[in-house]
Amino acid sequence: MALQHAQPLQPIDLAVALDPNASGLSHSLLKTEQLQLIKLVLPRGQVMPQHQVPGEITIQCLLGEVEITTPQRGCLLRVGELVLLP
Repeated sequence: MALQHAQPLQPIDLAVALDPNASGLSHSLLKTEQLQLIKLVLPRGQVMPQHQVPGEITIQCLLGEVEITTPQRGCLLRVGELVLLP
């Protein structure tokens, strides 16, 4: 079964994404030819393997904090912070 993505002008409720009891699953929220928006849930201490995609990536921390590490450098994101990865 294909993932259900938001349609143009369909609001996405990010408040639900902030509620850890609402849905603890990672899933794709919307997808177009130019953009994919994913809610990625990582439990405390879990490490995501190295990942590459064509183009730029933005990561926004919605809850907790996350350490981002690239071959060039790293940073720590806290709630409400956003970073661009070229």
